[in-house]
Amino acid sequence: MLLEKLEEITFLHWWKDNGYRSEVYGKPAAIISHGGASDWALKSYKAMVNDTIANALDTIQFKTVVYDEEWGTGISLPVAEVTEDGGIFPVQSYDWQAAEDRLKEYMEKFFVACGGKCGKEY
Repeated sequence: MLLEKLEEITFLHWWKDNGYRSEVYGKPAAIISHGGASDWALKSYKAMVNDTIANALDTIQFKTVVYDEEWGTGISLPVAEVTEDGGIFPVQSYDWQAAEDRLKEYMEKFFVACGGKCGKEY
């Protein structure tokens, strides 16, 4: 809902002035999602989560940081394993080292996109 309202505000300004630039115009945005334990599931998360959020951020004039050619709208951290423990929900576990490595790689791209105008505390 927040993104929708920001889209509306930006659109209303743009409607009156097609040269309008929002306060976040061109600022980098990193999109990080998680889920899916297989390639097809990750691609599904990309389409449902990353691409949808990137579209909304683009509408308010953010610039989504590209991870690579396939992942132009951020990254998704895969679930390593899904198991049951007798409860109502499945238990998801992650390869935390692989997630950290991927996050560091993506954050380096984000810092480059910031052009030195953001901190590197992670």
